[in-house]
Amino acid sequence: MVDAILERQARNARFWAELMASPDTAPAEPEVLASRIEWSRREFAFTAVNRSMFEEALA
Repeated sequence: MVDAILERQARNARFWAELMASPDTAPAEPEVLASRIEWSRREFAFTAVNRSMFEEALA
């Protein structure tokens, strides 16, 4: 389960980065996209650091 959460968080960061790479069609300003990328990366880092806690809670 934790692997799935981490994968989703990583995909979120990639998704926003891909949108940012195409500014002409992006649904938001670059600053907004950058903040979404950073948020997704922080979520991933938090989950990774606390992986054992999540695994124990889900057991």
